[in-house]
Amino acid sequence: MPMEGAILGVELMTDIADAATLVRSYPHTAQGQADIMTDLFFWRAAVRLAHAQVGHAPVWMYRFDWTSSAHPSLARAVHTREIAFVFGSLQVLERQLGVTLEQDAARLSGEMQAAWLAFAKAGSPDSAKLAWPAYGDPERTTMIFGEAGASAAVADPAAAKRALLGL
Repeated sequence: MPMEGAILGVELMTDIADAATLVRSYPHTAQGQADIMTDLFFWRAAVRLAHAQVGHAPVWMYRFDWTSSAHPSLARAVHTREIAFVFGSLQVLERQLGVTLEQDAARLSGEMQAAWLAFAKAGSPDSAKLAWPAYGDPERTTMIFGEAGASAAVADPAAAKRALLGL
């Protein structure tokens, strides 16, 4: 699709009046198109929902960045990949892909389980393993789950991209 068609498509599918800068910021490749669609329809929607809820109740945002070289499908973080980590079912992921994950994957799963359990018990994902502040303006603090022990609360990650997405 020519660049102009991609720009028009984004403008018609969203409320972004001038999407040219946004569309041109992604490579005009299959992966670039997958990335912009992910950002437009998953991340943008999640940020909008978080902002709509902040005035009513505490909100916690996270981004799951974990990857592994154990299998080609693990080379990029993808939607719902974190579920096996949250529920401690990494063995299912290993069995499905025919791989053995590094021990760090189990440690990351433990961090995530502790946060989700803390939320279920006390209404906040703050745990002894992970300090996780609530999301809100202007900080937009987001927990980034990546390598075990390196998960961190980051203020407004990808701020420039967020601005391009009209958020």
